[in-house]
Amino acid sequence: MLKIKKFIKFSPIILALVMVVGACSPVPVTGESNSDNQGAIPEAEAPVSSDAAESPADASSEAQPEAMIEDVQHNIFPLTLIPDGIVKVEIDTSINAEKKVAVGDSLRLGNFERPFTQTEMAYHPETDLLDVAISEAADYFYFTLTLNGIDDLAGFPSAFYGVEIDSDLDGRGDFLLWVKGDGNTDWNIDGVMVLADSNDDVGGSLAVIPDSNPGNGYDQVLFSKEMLDDPDAAWKMLDAEDANVVHLAVKKDLIGSAFFLWKAWSDGGMADPAMFDYNDNFTDPQAGSPLVNNDFYPVNELDLVDSTCWIAYNFQPSGNELGGCYKRPPTPKPSTPERSPNDRPIG
Repeated sequence: MLKIKKFIKFSPIILALVMVVGACSPVPVTGESNSDNQGAIPEAEAPVSSDAAESPADASSEAQPEAMIEDVQHNIFPLTLIPDGIVKVEIDTSINAEKKVAVGDSLRLGNFERPFTQTEMAYHPETDLLDVAISEAADYFYFTLTLNGIDDLAGFPSAFYGVEIDSDLDGRGDFLLWVKGDGNTDWNIDGVMVLADSNDDVGGSLAVIPDSNPGNGYDQVLFSKEMLDDPDAAWKMLDAEDANVVHLAVKKDLIGSAFFLWKAWSDGGMADPAMFDYNDNFTDPQAGSPLVNNDFYPVNELDLVDSTCWIAYNFQPSGNELGGCYKRPPTPKPSTPERSPNDRPIG
């Protein structure tokens, strides 16, 4: 893992300083957690318009001439033509949206399929993942999130979108690439953050499954518009040809591993990385459920969120990864040949 020389760790004092320094444009803070957290990760700033970054002259190279974007000097940009990647198809909840139900949701495993508002169960397609993909080239890992639609009022995907990365394969996220959706169809860093976990407590005492010690989730900012040790570390872009598609990019050397588990997120509800994993912070009654036969139907406080299982990249999973997408097929038992009534033991 890349050694982190400095970081922002959230506490009431630091948050107060941030508010003073950014008095003209204060950074909002997310809602309270059910746990005794030391402070929540601030929400990304509201999207603002930006000058478009020039496209690479050669799509096979990510190096670019130095340029100025939003008063931030960039040296390297992600590719304009993203390489084809490995695609994982997700559940299309729009099929059952009129019935106000979903399938595939598991609070126990932290795999959510609930693109609905609480109580009323109003369906929001901008929070419904249809498929996700990963690819890489030169300096960057690329992630593509295809949604079921846009926010009709905003005119673009307006939720938070993210990719969680488990670089040591222990079932706990180590990094979170977290962005606020907007309508910008050029690579940009508006509302883009890369978060980390300083005390390895994402997931609480037990990775993946719920427990009573939720921890304080992602509590470090490695990259944001206020934390630009490397201004080229992470990016987002709305696809110019398909407004339902959000592209994310993060530098490989920030992740520090060529193989990892990853999962994708769309979150128009809680959107609080300091509360990861959500299933450690919400009980079944608090979270509710989109499963019509569940005792806690309908969706309650944990609403407007969709996430994938853990997806293996660049290694063969064992099938025993808790919350993993790949499950080892059961080993068939050897069949015992039938014996004829006339068979007699020899000897």
